[in-house]
Amino acid sequence: MVFIKRILASLINILLLILIVLIIYPIFKHFEIELDNKIFYLISYTIAYFLPILLFRSTVGLKILKVEINSTPKLLLKYFIYYLIISNFLGEYCSILSELFNLQELSLTIISIEVTLLLIHLMMFVLSGGKYNLLDFILNITHASKYFQRTNEKRLIIWLSFCYLVFFMVFLADRSNIIDYIKSLTSPNSKYDISNYYPAEIFENYGIIRAEKFEESNKILISYDSLSIAQDKILVQKTIYVTINKGVNEYILRRKELCNNLIYYSSINDYLGKIYEDVDQTKIVLIYILRNTFLSGLSSTYLYYYDNKDPNGQVYGGVNLDSLIKSYNSYPETYMKTISNIINVDVEKLNERISKDGHIAFSDYEKSIIENAPNSKFPFPYIIKSLPFDSIKPSAGKLYAFPNRTVAAEMLENSTTSTARTIEAINLRNKLYYNYFYKPTR
Repeated sequence: MVFIKRILASLINILLLILIVLIIYPIFKHFEIELDNKIFYLISYTIAYFLPILLFRSTVGLKILKVEINSTPKLLLKYFIYYLIISNFLGEYCSILSELFNLQELSLTIISIEVTLLLIHLMMFVLSGGKYNLLDFILNITHASKYFQRTNEKRLIIWLSFCYLVFFMVFLADRSNIIDYIKSLTSPNSKYDISNYYPAEIFENYGIIRAEKFEESNKILISYDSLSIAQDKILVQKTIYVTINKGVNEYILRRKELCNNLIYYSSINDYLGKIYEDVDQTKIVLIYILRNTFLSGLSSTYLYYYDNKDPNGQVYGGVNLDSLIKSYNSYPETYMKTISNIINVDVEKLNERISKDGHIAFSDYEKSIIENAPNSKFPFPYIIKSLPFDSIKPSAGKLYAFPNRTVAAEMLENSTTSTARTIEAINLRNKLYYNYFYKPTR
């Protein structure tokens, strides 16, 4: 019974906190009051938790469901610790220590500890039937009439053994290749990096460079490389992710300046890293975040491209997919007419020969005629068109996150998702390649 009551009490408290946030955030925004995230959290937590504890000796949820506690000061301390965790105060402090003492592994260790403590916190709450969680156990807070012995030797030994076991497993998984292996299954040809040099004195006026990604894929279209348009070809693409400020979002000249600077320093980094010849295309993802409410916001994403091996290369908006798809759809008809003229067979009869896998059956005599014909190679009849830089419009999206959380992860996931038109073009290209180019006389 205590287990269910405490869960319901937590839900009541969380809903109260959200309600308070939704009330006071528009008020601050209306009066143009800008507060640090930790201060805003402190005000919200004070109204939702600290004041009720001081006035009623309990939280609102515990008071409504009549769950008694043995110590008001300890309960106040418990929710203050929750505030320090949620407001990321402890995380920022650990980050400062990591930078001061150059402890590169500290952040990974902190993540391992956080995961371990969270697991222990939840396990203890479930196994005790809702009587206590990790913080309750440490602070000796009682939520039931039956008092639990915090210092019982057997229980303490079991608890410590469980803590060390869970921590060891999480720590081992973090230090081993298990996590990297799992990530490689979802994105086997991708590698993210942010270690390259982009001068802060130049790029701080545009925004923040979040990450780089190197990817080998057959889903890359390059205007300079006609084979990427006609063949199922593996290419290397480098993507640079940047969150931009309001000025860059609103003025195209600022975006063009940023892209040119990115390409310049990206090329230097590739040259120094001896991967200059490996990169076929550089993709630039510019994202502007406009927060509307405390919990949500809007994003504008610009996509630009640069063909690294084009001697006259400039940043552009990518291949014109509408024109490309139209050309793909018209090619089978052109191909059938050409074959019909070479072997002197009606197009209707050729269509009857098409097998289930899309290939045409030819006799040995017809194959020899086709192979010796002047236009037997059937080049792809398409003049590749590119979208000018100035023609690119941003794609809009929605974000749901707390202000103190980074949007980098969500940004990467959203911006790397292929559009429906790109997928359509790739599928048509591959179908043409395997049906008309790869084995045209099967």
